[in-house]
Amino acid sequence: MSLLSKRGLALACVLSAWTVPAAAEEDAATRAAARKLAEDGVAALQNGDASTAAQKLEKAHQVLRVSSVALWSARALVKQGLLVEAAERLLEATRLTASGDAAVQAQARADAEKELSELKLRIPNLVITVAGASDSEVTVSLDGKEIPSALLGEDRPINPGRHTIVGRRGAEEQSASVTVVESDRKQVTLRFAARSAVSPTASGSGSRRTLAIVGFALGGVGLAVGTVFGLGARSTWNDAKSTRDNTLAKEAGTKADLSTIGFVVGGAGLAAGSVLWLTAPTAAEVPTHGSRWRITPVLSPSALGIVGSARY
Repeated sequence: MSLLSKRGLALACVLSAWTVPAAAEEDAATRAAARKLAEDGVAALQNGDASTAAQKLEKAHQVLRVSSVALWSARALVKQGLLVEAAERLLEATRLTASGDAAVQAQARADAEKELSELKLRIPNLVITVAGASDSEVTVSLDGKEIPSALLGEDRPINPGRHTIVGRRGAEEQSASVTVVESDRKQVTLRFAARSAVSPTASGSGSRRTLAIVGFALGGVGLAVGTVFGLGARSTWNDAKSTRDNTLAKEAGTKADLSTIGFVVGGAGLAAGSVLWLTAPTAAEVPTHGSRWRITPVLSPSALGIVGSARY
């Protein structure tokens, strides 16, 4: 007789020897049905039908919480390639209290413990990490099931086969596929675009408004210069008229020219500042990689001001 047949016979003996306390005799039909399910499940597994075996033994396990049924349920899961689920079922089998034939159930727990130790060596592990973002910023799912952020970067038991990992941070999504085999250990990193300490929008808007403030300041200085030289030109011109001094007349003309330049620069500064302030970029207007502003002063006998340029 094969080892599998012997195990099937042993399970059948355990199930047929199952006793029900008197207080629960009214549920005897339910337990009888569960025993039949377990017997059919073992038979299906012996015949190579792991899918049917797993279904029947799962149902039987929900009613008959005994180590022997849990053990056979785990074996059916292993045949389906569900190693992680099988390991959990074997662990459960080692912890179930004795029921029915105590000796047989004790043997089932011992078998479950041994098979669990062997199965652990076959279960692959997958390590999922994220780059460019903190774990708490990203929602990661494995085959459609969300993974707690606390488990990112840690070994995660996984069944052999092909798996899909998806990570989302707001509207940004990164995905990867990986195929693992028994006893494998693989790492997958989802890479997100790094965010600077200041967002591109804030950086672009701040740069333009900084230029606006410079424009306002220059405008104020220009108006002040224009006013001072304008008053000076008027006073000097009055003196030149009263004294008929050509030198004073020329000085008054120079002051008048400087006053004009001051007012022109002041007006231009205020105008430029207003435009820059009112046209500070929105999120949609600023490139994701940011921008660089360059401020160039302009100083000549006929002009005083600044020139601003942006490079994206």
